[in-house]
Amino acid sequence: MRLAKLLEETRKLSLQEKRAGAVSSRERRSKALEKAAKQQALLKRLAAEEKRAESRAWLLARQHNESLHLSKARDFKQGVALTRQAARDAQEAQLTAKKIAAEKERANDVLVQQEKARILANNKELVAYTYRSKFASQREAEEWGASTLLQFRSDYFGAPTGTGEILAALGLSPEGMTPDGHYDPVAAAPMTPAQ
Repeated sequence: MRLAKLLEETRKLSLQEKRAGAVSSRERRSKALEKAAKQQALLKRLAAEEKRAESRAWLLARQHNESLHLSKARDFKQGVALTRQAARDAQEAQLTAKKIAAEKERANDVLVQQEKARILANNKELVAYTYRSKFASQREAEEWGASTLLQFRSDYFGAPTGTGEILAALGLSPEGMTPDGHYDPVAAAPMTPAQ
């Protein structure tokens, strides 16, 4: 009996050990499973955090790129505006230069006209002076016609009696005479139509 009791106790102890081993094994397994589940959850959480971080980084990069594109577009727009303004300024400067050149040209034209008028007046004066120096004025012709020299030399001169006859004898017309008694060849010249 003692043996049977001993056997019974050994069996009980063995059974208790097995039970304790089974319980501890179950506990270890459940702890290991729990730990593995926690690790899996942690890995999933870390993966989700990593994805969220990547998404945030991508969003920040996209916003940065958009801001770069917008700033480049603003700079380009300002450059275009500056270029257009520079083109307008250049066009305005060119127009001003053309206006100044045209004014100078007009001033030159006026100077040329004045010079032509001066030359023409000088030429007229020279021609009038030449005729005055070659031919006598009406007063001088009348004085000369009344002179005794004409009376003595009437055979040579043909003794004209009036100013018109004297002018005709000299080959001049009364139309060319000015009121002060000088001969004006321009007035004496017959008018011819312009060709």
